[in-house]
Amino acid sequence: MKTLEDRGLVKAVGRGGPPGYATLYGTTDKFLERFGLKDLDGLPGLDEFAPDEQTVERIKRSLSWELEEDTVDGGRPTRREDPEDHSERGPGLPEGG
Repeated sequence: MKTLEDRGLVKAVGRGGPPGYATLYGTTDKFLERFGLKDLDGLPGLDEFAPDEQTVERIKRSLSWELEEDTVDGGRPTRREDPEDHSERGPGLPEGG
């Protein structure tokens, strides 16, 4: 985002809520000119970028860990124990994490 802002293609237009929330960005006239658009209606819809169900399932399977269906410790999800997990912290999420 910093690069786009430095190039004048986007600008900060607000915050996504109270202090500490993410900055909201909007496009500039330079953005429209650069991409040959009259207005933002010329942009493709988000639907064109949404993954199909097969892609979503493939992504889920490719994750190195999955959250358990049941939660522990006051409702916080934990990581499933993976017999192939040889990390130093061991299986599961660290306490307080």
